[in-house]
Amino acid sequence: MMSEEMDTNYLQSLVGKTVRLFKGGPESRVGRLLDVKSDYLTMDTKEDGVVYYNLMHIKSVGKNSKEDQLYQERNAEEDSFLDSDSSENCFHEKLESLRNQEILIDRGGPESRKGKLLDLREDFLVLENDKEGVIYYRIHHIKSISRPKNSGLKIGSGPDTEAGPEYVREASDFDQLLKILKYRWIQINRGGPECIEGILIDSNKEYLVLAVNDEVNHIPIFHIRNINVVIHAGNNNQHGKEDQKESQGKGSQDNGGQDKGSQDKGSQDNGGQDQESQDIGSQDKKGKDKKKDEKQEKGQGEKDKEHDYGKKKKRYKVEIKSKNDDKKEENKTEGHDEEDELQRSPNIPPKPLVFKLK
Repeated sequence: MMSEEMDTNYLQSLVGKTVRLFKGGPESRVGRLLDVKSDYLTMDTKEDGVVYYNLMHIKSVGKNSKEDQLYQERNAEEDSFLDSDSSENCFHEKLESLRNQEILIDRGGPESRKGKLLDLREDFLVLENDKEGVIYYRIHHIKSISRPKNSGLKIGSGPDTEAGPEYVREASDFDQLLKILKYRWIQINRGGPECIEGILIDSNKEYLVLAVNDEVNHIPIFHIRNINVVIHAGNNNQHGKEDQKESQGKGSQDNGGQDKGSQDKGSQDNGGQDQESQDIGSQDKKGKDKKKDEKQEKGQGEKDKEHDYGKKKKRYKVEIKSKNDDKKEENKTEGHDEEDELQRSPNIPPKPLVFKLK
């Protein structure tokens, strides 16, 4: 239905009708076509409210008659809110009107980000994202933009507001931006297979040279959707405000950690004192039990000594008695021998008997 040269006359004929942009994918939406300009259209959707689509990326437009009834039931007050009669004639002017406001780039996918539109140049815009800091988007690759439904009014607009994050202000176009970021560590694209990080060595209008570890990559400028300076520890980068926020958050975490550490230390000390008291009590009990055991062992030892002494004394008495009995038997035997000898030899005068006195 659509050709390379956008048929704006056909799109004009669909203004006020319910249409579907894209047959599928994250950019696909059904809504009422509000307005058509030279290079963008405005559509009211259920999901995102008013969305501004870059005509360069629209691949198909289909009329949806079933949804017409829903959008025709809008009252006059809601219709007046819809930006159907915009004075911005091109996509760049529409972006300029959203300066200092919170916007959502694309409906989904790896390149979709939400943040504050800080600045706008000839072919790129500057977006402040909460997680990634400052991101430089090439306008050529932006498919759609919208204001989030929960977004407030303009953020940080006017000369009296607080200074925003630091970013490259000197560059008038993307080519100059790359030259200023030379020798900086950058990330190309937000995600997917074309996302890459490295040191920007050189650049020209056709491609840039990126050093990634031991490899040197030549990347065509046309395929670069967006870039940002990667924040590394100890590296002076352009996102000073983000670093300050991170350091403040880290400081509050450290303070919380210290308070928690103090509480833990106090509870550990109290627990240690209780444990120490229990250890002292158990040691005293063990000491008493040990003394009792030693006393019992000492008494038993004395009893064993007395028993052994009695045994020895009794054995000594038995030995003495045995020796006396042996002596008596020996003396008796000698007396019988002498009498027998006198009887056998009558001529021999008997020897006088000698009795040993004990």
